[in-house]
Amino acid sequence: PTMYFGAIQICGERVSTSECKDFCEALDANKIKMLSLRECGFSTKNFKKMMDSVGYCKSLLHLNLNLSGIHCQDRVDMLAAALNMNRSLTALL
Repeated sequence: PTMYFGAIQICGERVSTSECKDFCEALDANKIKMLSLRECGFSTKNFKKMMDSVGYCKSLLHLNLNLSGIHCQDRVDMLAAALNMNRSLTALL
């Protein structure tokens, strides 16, 4: 994973529990402006944690999931809840 200047970018990897924890902590601390997890895999538990943090993050401007991990209605609902709560996002891919 690449983390720099308020951005996290990963492509085509499985996001581990420890990576998810680090990402959530950064989101919770409002340190992330761009989160790009293109074509990445997540456990349902980690996806839920990440979406909860996305929902509360006040610094996040750009979210790129490229449909990563959105393969069932539960995950669509988790993403929808995060988007409903988040007021800072300006781009969703």
